[in-house]
Amino acid sequence: MTEATFNSAPSPSRGTTGPGSKLDDLKQQAGEFAGKAADRMDATRQPIADKLHGAAGAIRDQAQGLASGEGLVGVAKTTADKIDSSATYIESHDTKQMIADLVGIVKRHPAQSLLVAGAVGFLVARALRSE
Repeated sequence: MTEATFNSAPSPSRGTTGPGSKLDDLKQQAGEFAGKAADRMDATRQPIADKLHGAAGAIRDQAQGLASGEGLVGVAKTTADKIDSSATYIESHDTKQMIADLVGIVKRHPAQSLLVAGAVGFLVARALRSE
């Protein structure tokens, strides 16, 4: 017969059923979920940046064919430059850096951020409702 040893202190994974342990479990699950989401976002960064670079190139190509004046051509080229800049930002920053930048913007401009979030929520809701 083998002899079993029992430890009188509860192990961290079982034996504790208080509110603190449930909160710790929830924090751990949230951390794991956030890590997986960040990994997925990091995996899609390059394809998104490539599409943005392509869109900027298409805008530049279309702007060259415009005969309606320098004003509209200038606006199109500026837009293409901003899209290219966004693509470069996405390529050069990982998800954690982008989230930190976003949090900083929200802290500096809370009212505008709330308006933008409301507008995005409205557009997403309309898109989901129409499908």
